[in-house]
Amino acid sequence: MFFCKNEFIFLEDGHGVPFCSGAGVIAEDGESLTKGVCLTGKDCSKVLFLIDIQSFKTDKNISPTEYNELIKNNIWSESCYEKMNSFVKNFHNSRKDLSEFVDDLLEVHSKEYKSIYERSSLSFESRIETQIETPLLLQKASLENIDLVSLYYNFSKYLLISSSEKPGRLPSTLQGIWNNYMDPPWGSKYTININLEMNYWASNMCGLSDGELTVFNLLSKAYENGKIVAEKMYGCRGYVIHHNLDIWGDCAPQDCWLPGTYWVLGAAWLSTHIWEQYTYTLDKEMLSKYYFLMHEACRFFVDFLDESESVLCDGKPCLVINPSVSPENTYISKIGQVGAICEGSEMDNMILEHLFSSCISASTILISIKDKYGNSYNKNEIKEFEQILSRIKPPSLNKDGSLMEWNEEVTEVEPGHRHVSHLYGLFPGHTITPEKTPDLVVAVNKTLEKRLKNGGGHTGWSQSWIINFRASLYQGNLAADGIEKLFSHSTLPNLLDNHPPFQIDGNFGTLAGISRMIVQSDFIHESSDFVEINLRLLPSLPDYSSWQNGNVHGFRIKGNLKIDFSWKNGIPSFVQITPCSNFSKNVKVNIFIGGTDEKRKNNNGMCAFDRTEFITR
Repeated sequence: MFFCKNEFIFLEDGHGVPFCSGAGVIAEDGESLTKGVCLTGKDCSKVLFLIDIQSFKTDKNISPTEYNELIKNNIWSESCYEKMNSFVKNFHNSRKDLSEFVDDLLEVHSKEYKSIYERSSLSFESRIETQIETPLLLQKASLENIDLVSLYYNFSKYLLISSSEKPGRLPSTLQGIWNNYMDPPWGSKYTININLEMNYWASNMCGLSDGELTVFNLLSKAYENGKIVAEKMYGCRGYVIHHNLDIWGDCAPQDCWLPGTYWVLGAAWLSTHIWEQYTYTLDKEMLSKYYFLMHEACRFFVDFLDESESVLCDGKPCLVINPSVSPENTYISKIGQVGAICEGSEMDNMILEHLFSSCISASTILISIKDKYGNSYNKNEIKEFEQILSRIKPPSLNKDGSLMEWNEEVTEVEPGHRHVSHLYGLFPGHTITPEKTPDLVVAVNKTLEKRLKNGGGHTGWSQSWIINFRASLYQGNLAADGIEKLFSHSTLPNLLDNHPPFQIDGNFGTLAGISRMIVQSDFIHESSDFVEINLRLLPSLPDYSSWQNGNVHGFRIKGNLKIDFSWKNGIPSFVQITPCSNFSKNVKVNIFIGGTDEKRKNNNGMCAFDRTEFITR
């Protein structure tokens, strides 16, 4: 329905999601008016267009007919009208010309944006600082082109802020917020077997944890639907989400494609982000508010897991998901058919380990504080979670020494498949590390070698995941090689990631990868008055000369800390660590330089805040 009011025009519709859009104009010198449903201007030297669009949640108790009656009475247009009319009044009251008024608006916006963007920064001293058009700079992609790395890093951080930071906003979709199609690729929804998770890998490090709350809020919205699916489909407690999610919280299996559809770990993976954010912020209010999402995901698998017919854990049959898939990948069965089903894929096992260990750790923290969200910290139930954790199947190896993706050795249909799901335990999980599991690191390297030899990493987001694997393995040169391949093969001229088509997760995954090449931190322990973390500086710094000198400002590290540091000739020259907010705990920071086990400590690693500086020479 179109109509006009004073100098504004409106469109309202109650079909689907009810919405109202309004448009108006501020004209300088001449006059502006409405004719029918058109805005017109006469003899104007300058014109400022105002556009406001508002959507409204559907109330299931109101029929479409009743919605249309509300629209006829212009119920919703008043909100659009008041907002734009107030804007016009502010302009007239300012007694400024239009250019000055617009400049003032831009200044307010810039100040707000900069306060978020400048929370953290990464710079390299070898930048040339020449003004080269972005497409031309991209054509010069090389292992030494640090200007392109810097531009891509900053642009990706801009995208993350723009698509996540406003209160009440939904999480960034597969296209962020930049979709121009009525029928967008993948419905512009949330694929949650890697893509939505990757969108927020960098949020905590860049000081953008508040943007990740959009994910937790969407997960909370999906929870009730997920409970119904868990009960009706599987006869289980808790809740479950499959490989796709939308703004209405639809948790049921999507599509009809076995390797993707029958995957039950969407809620499990997403809820691990709650604990990961806590390790950065130590925000008990946040942890308490969203804890139920981890706890209820665990409850689902307490009921759902099956005893393995072939593998023992501590003398008992391991607990596995059965039937299981490895997301979107397939194999050739022993009778020559394409298959996808197995008994407990490697990714399943590592996500379960991550989920149950995170939930147990969170319950240990929260059980000692007053809870206002009705969470259950039943000791018997937590003990049951611990028993489940002890029976999760550990990684297995193929005959060639690579990690097994399914529960037995098979021939892959696509040896260079874009998903590298069986390396979840390396990243974003914490099961496999060079320090704790050197034998498995050898297997990881063989797995990556085999994947890449057969064409793996051919999509932007897949290459981004590989960059993060290399960062976790302290393989700086190979991480830089992955960045160069991303620029050369999977980046559009405007620096947006190319799946193809455009898919934004590659930008955000690479933002995380570059950050983790420079700084990594691990949450070791927390007690009532003490926090311990491991901090690695330049763990995956490439040998290339353009990377050898740089500065970090405001990077967040685990333990509610932020770090400023500089490095010269590949060696940290100045380090300053400060708390992000006031808290009374002592913090032990074990500092490691590069990917080695060399430690640099101050006062035996004990730091009493307000302010502490670590000088390394």
